[in-house]
Amino acid sequence: MLAANKPTEALAPLARAAELEPTFALHHWNLAATLHQLGDRDATCRALRAFITTSATPSGLAADPDQPARVGLALRMVAELERAPRLHRAPRRRDRRSRARAAK
Repeated sequence: MLAANKPTEALAPLARAAELEPTFALHHWNLAATLHQLGDRDATCRALRAFITTSATPSGLAADPDQPARVGLALRMVAELERAPRLHRAPRRRDRRSRARAAK
């Protein structure tokens, strides 16, 4: 479903796969990709963290030549996702004294 660009339909099976095989890193990677497509920033970050953690002790992925690049991308994405909310905070409201000074 993910390859067919149907992330909504892919979400439940991928979440279930990650639940059933929590040490298999690619389940978390695919889940993160799906959540990212759906715009769920917090869940994407959690899935990427799980991917990074499970990649530290790979099960069946040792021979995968793409794994180091995926881990690097996941680390960059987590850093970006964690930083993004700070960049999009609502502007601070001025206190009464600041408003009074600005009005003068």
